[in-house]
Amino acid sequence: MGLPPPINRATKPKKSYASAAKSAPNIPVTVAQLAKVAPNLPVDRIAQANSTIREKKSSRKRKTVLPSFTTLGPSRRQILISFNNKKIDCDFNLFVKQAQAALASAELNLRVLSMADAYGGYTVYTEEVPHPNAINVICGLAVSIFQTDALYVGLPTSTSYIKIMDVPYYRNFAKREPVSVETIKEALGNSPLSEHFILARNPRINHNSASSTTATVYCDLWDSQTGARAKALIGRTIMIGRSLCMIREANKHRGVPVCQHCWRWGHPSMACRAISIVCPHCNGPHKAEEHRKVASCCKGSANANPPILPTPQSVTECPHKAHCINCGGSHAASSRKCKFWDHRFDQQWINAKYAEVRQQRLDSRNNSNNLRPLA
Repeated sequence: MGLPPPINRATKPKKSYASAAKSAPNIPVTVAQLAKVAPNLPVDRIAQANSTIREKKSSRKRKTVLPSFTTLGPSRRQILISFNNKKIDCDFNLFVKQAQAALASAELNLRVLSMADAYGGYTVYTEEVPHPNAINVICGLAVSIFQTDALYVGLPTSTSYIKIMDVPYYRNFAKREPVSVETIKEALGNSPLSEHFILARNPRINHNSASSTTATVYCDLWDSQTGARAKALIGRTIMIGRSLCMIREANKHRGVPVCQHCWRWGHPSMACRAISIVCPHCNGPHKAEEHRKVASCCKGSANANPPILPTPQSVTECPHKAHCINCGGSHAASSRKCKFWDHRFDQQWINAKYAEVRQQRLDSRNNSNNLRPLA
């Protein structure tokens, strides 16, 4: 083959920027390296260079990656107060003032902005994410104001999704009795991993096939944004009956949101375009908490024939028939008896149901126009 031809120095390409950067001397990144490179540099210049290096390091923000099996929860710049039993009335302005005073006396710089109804209880909006010490202060204040220990005071949580594989579908195979949700919850509670099974809702049992003897159980967990509880469960095993079942991660299924403003399915409250708020009990233009005070069914009517007496103040809940704004049933729009709640993970079903309702209203409107006499 022979030797290769000599390189023509006149036509040899120049070094690229990448190769020049690789061959460049190392730039000092610490004060010690800087002192070795420039021993005669004044002290003030070394201090200035040290502050510059720290700023560059602090500017590098670590990007937190959300696990594929965990959904991001609501803003954590708030403290939720929920009740196990009945919701207790509260003066928002007074609570905010007392909360700000309690935090100041505890020498905490957290600032309370406002308070509102949320998630069947209350939420206290703060200027930044509350520290655990601030949550303890608000918890003590809530216990003293509401005079009950049956409440939860804490930050909003995210939701993680896991699935339990090869769960026996039949509790009694001879009688073909399927396993119940209560049996699954009992097995989770008796497991050594029970501290991690903080269920957001009841487990869902999915029969693998019509002829299969096993099922897949899907569990939604209240979790942190990093999915700490789910990570402690994924890859572990749990005993259900006499079967050893594997726990794996599941796909996110946030479900179809229901608006807390108009009580329609398909959009969150922040994206609602309704002009007025809607009561989930009677569809009136008021909040559910205001129903007993302003709803016509509870106020009564003296002009009616026969007169309708107002609901006594001793009755805390409306005794009249409710009307669902979605399906038209005799229940509140927030009730789990609604057929929309059963299909809350089926976007296509909800869209088809709303399209069916719109078509029925259009047909009834056309029929009423046809019955009008001609001019």
